[in-house]
Amino acid sequence: MEDRTSDFFDLYDFKVLRTYKGRGALICETDQGMMVLREYNGTQEKVALQDLIMNRIKTEDGIRVDHFIKNKEEGIISTDVRNQTYIVKKWYDGTECNILSLQDIEEATKVLSQIHQLLASEDLIYENQKKMPSIVNEFERKTRELKKIRSFVRGRAQKNEFDHLFLEYFDTFFSDAQDVMDQISGWNEEKFLSNVKESGQICHGNFTHHNVIKDQNGWIVINFEKYSFDTRIRDLCQFMRKVLEKNEWDIAFMEKMLYSYQKRSPLSAEETAYLYFRLAFPEKFWKIANYYYNTNKAWISEKNISKLKILITQNSAKRELVGKMRYL
Repeated sequence: MEDRTSDFFDLYDFKVLRTYKGRGALICETDQGMMVLREYNGTQEKVALQDLIMNRIKTEDGIRVDHFIKNKEEGIISTDVRNQTYIVKKWYDGTECNILSLQDIEEATKVLSQIHQLLASEDLIYENQKKMPSIVNEFERKTRELKKIRSFVRGRAQKNEFDHLFLEYFDTFFSDAQDVMDQISGWNEEKFLSNVKESGQICHGNFTHHNVIKDQNGWIVINFEKYSFDTRIRDLCQFMRKVLEKNEWDIAFMEKMLYSYQKRSPLSAEETAYLYFRLAFPEKFWKIANYYYNTNKAWISEKNISKLKILITQNSAKRELVGKMRYL
């Protein structure tokens, strides 16, 4: 990337003082502050809506995001001499949210709640957006896939360590999936999705500790590229799952996150049920098994085996936690 940009910055009003490589990006020190340059392969429509979303947050005191820096022609996307397209965003040099710190997690969850309140607006109409995904259809598909993977593993003549572990604990995790499917059958998903659409909810799409950073002035949320028109609980659940997995499903983290989020933006009974379904379903077990099923079996990833072992070790703690959530 760096060798292609010698004349590229002439497209912008700022002057680049020096650059250095970041994760899939070029970090730029300029006369107007720190910027980050990334390749961009999306559409103009998507990036324009992302700009609208980030600017809506940027105008609020106390909340910062890595908003776009426009070029001299007021465009967001710029093209170099090789026809590669790029975007430039404001860069913040901060520290990632500490996923093991209860205080950091509490504060980051509060920020998530604030963002969701700012983004929920009826003037961002859902017209021309993809139909919101059905959690029922998703879980039915993943349950079928788990059974398909079990049949495949059973039929392998030469079974490896992963195969034996998977078969030994399959019934435990599959029963968790069946429990969720039994409970979700009485839930009115159509009404739930209709409420999400009517309230204009938007998700960050990748709200993890990697994308919430802190400097001396407070918290900054970055990387909105995966934003979507969906229930805000998708963000909350993703963040909670990552945090709880890293903290061995410590109930204290669950309670603190729910309290912090709902202090500003209470969850409805339907939203609480959705969160429960998402956390109770054996998503990680499906993900590990699906990855194994779709990769070359001649070489077995030790990392994948390790992930399965950790999942097995933590499952009783997870069951206890989601059991408490069921009656919230």
